[in-house]
Amino acid sequence: MLLFPHIWRTFRDFEPRTVLLVVANMKYDEVDYIRDRAEFERLAAIWTDLGGSAGA
Repeated sequence: MLLFPHIWRTFRDFEPRTVLLVVANMKYDEVDYIRDRAEFERLAAIWTDLGGSAGA
């Protein structure tokens, strides 16, 4: 699965022994992530208004 920027995605309900592999082109930095869905939707609306693509 390829996730583009400005996509909210939650992974849950894994079966036992399931593996989730994440591959990224940058190191993880906590400040890069939005943890609040309402804040994400607010920013996604701004991004869309500016001509970007945002998925909710």
